[in-house]
Amino acid sequence: IILKLLNPGDFFGEMSILDGEKRSANVLAMEQTTVCVLSRDDFIEHLRENPDTAFNILGIMSRRLRYADQLIGNLTLLDVYARLAQVLIDLANDENDERASGHWIQKRPTHQDLANMIGTSRETVSRALGEFQRRGLLQIEGKSLILNHTFVEQNFSEFD
Repeated sequence: IILKLLNPGDFFGEMSILDGEKRSANVLAMEQTTVCVLSRDDFIEHLRENPDTAFNILGIMSRRLRYADQLIGNLTLLDVYARLAQVLIDLANDENDERASGHWIQKRPTHQDLANMIGTSRETVSRALGEFQRRGLLQIEGKSLILNHTFVEQNFSEFD
């Protein structure tokens, strides 16, 4: 399961560095990446000297927990089309690239990555994306995905 795609400047491993326990997830770089590693002792020292950092991290952890809650709810309550739509909308919001033609996702994940994000098969994602295209809700342009402006307002329950 892919929990989240991280962007340049994002951090990970904060739970382990705070509680000293083993990590709860793995990270895989999808492209050439430079990573900065910080020891727990150095991090704790930094927090003591810069308490605002702790508040910033708590804010990010709270957003991540809310996202995890939403993900669990989506997996339980939404069908595949609605789950895929929600992930695409989240990706578009993360990239924040709105144009006259729609909301662009420049870093489009593979069909398998999307499947791993919503708990389904690659084939099902391909079928759902094809259906979204046929209905004019999105278009694929090279490695980019363009969500129609009304995509977020679509009632995806009609795909059942």
